[in-house]
Amino acid sequence: SLLLPSLPPEVVPGYRPVFSFAARAWRDFQRLLNSLRQLSSLTEEAFIRDAIAEAAKDGRRRGAAESLANLETSPEVLSQMAEHSNALGDQRPDGEWALQNVLCEYERNLRLAGCGASCVLLSEAADAVEMYVERVHEALAKVKLGVDAKTLKRCARLCSIAKVTADLHSFFACVAVLEIEGRNRLKSSTEGKGCNGPNEGMLLKAVELSNNCAASFSLQIYKNLDRALKSAVQYRTNKAIKIIILERRRETFYVNTQKDN
Repeated sequence: SLLLPSLPPEVVPGYRPVFSFAARAWRDFQRLLNSLRQLSSLTEEAFIRDAIAEAAKDGRRRGAAESLANLETSPEVLSQMAEHSNALGDQRPDGEWALQNVLCEYERNLRLAGCGASCVLLSEAADAVEMYVERVHEALAKVKLGVDAKTLKRCARLCSIAKVTADLHSFFACVAVLEIEGRNRLKSSTEGKGCNGPNEGMLLKAVELSNNCAASFSLQIYKNLDRALKSAVQYRTNKAIKIIILERRRETFYVNTQKDN
């Protein structure tokens, strides 16, 4: 018979997968949630509040911020969506990594293997928000030390879109989770209600649009802020994105239908 190597007893209880589809998706999702929470806390800083208020005096900037405000999906709602998800469940169960955990991991990997675009969206959104939070911390540190008027203006300009950045990337996470887990449930939740809800094709389109917007926004945010905002507003006006927003307003998201059952 074939003899298989065994792990030391002290290793088994702490084993968790690291490089699987499910493990990476869960890790990126948690990174994004943590960064969004940090960014939310930063918006309470007086300098950032003042920067946002000053930017609102510009009609175009104010219009963009108002247009993107309804994209906001709180970390709490995103966590609930993941909690009910069969593909993005917690990868850190208590106790030893048992046979049932192996089976669950296998099923999650099967579900995520065909959702590469959404997994990339979660990863890139997490990277983008982490970088933005780091840049904001650097800007606040400079302001506290005292800087010249030009640098102060540059820091204020960067901090003025903290809320927009959080709203936009939280919606990217929402779209990714819906495409991974909620396509069939969203479809069934709108059947027979006379509602033109998002089907699988629309969700896939929303993920494609979100990836394109995420790449454009993260590229332009530090170079040409007006162009970054323009790309985000154009993203917001797409039909697939509008329908997902409409479904969220009607509370027909997968997480809500699960709560009712």
